[in-house]
Amino acid sequence: MLKEVDFAEISKYKDPLKLFDEGCVALADNSEKANPITIGWGALGTLWSRPICTVYIHKKRYSKKIFDEAKFFSVCFLPKEYDKISLGYFGTATGRNEDKIAKSGLTLLHESEAPYFGESELVIICKKVGQTDFNTEQVPEGHYRDWYKKEGPHTIYCGEIIKVLKKC
Repeated sequence: MLKEVDFAEISKYKDPLKLFDEGCVALADNSEKANPITIGWGALGTLWSRPICTVYIHKKRYSKKIFDEAKFFSVCFLPKEYDKISLGYFGTATGRNEDKIAKSGLTLLHESEAPYFGESELVIICKKVGQTDFNTEQVPEGHYRDWYKKEGPHTIYCGEIIKVLKKC
């Protein structure tokens, strides 16, 4: 069971500076389909005096289509026993060809219009407030710029954090 907790207290549960280091799942629903994707890049901060969660989805991923059309998204932090699903399967399979949620065996729930997994230890529910492609011309020469030469930039999705849920 998950209960709502105050976003200002998130550091009691996870280190905000290391939040995305361990990998997590971003999840969106475009009213036709919900689709999860493993992410390792993200940030928490403030924009327009509101708490914001930012996630990055590569333009070649099927999830980008879902995130482009969705009004809400979530970031789910699952317990270690789900690493094969959350960090493995969701990061390699495509929702274009299969129903990743059905195959995962995880419980899909919704809060507001945002989908999330009931098995999560922590969930950040966001209302999308903006998106833009990463400007690769502003990336320093070397490794980071080389990263984008082959496959292009990620899309940056900014979501206002409307709720944080924690496993009781």
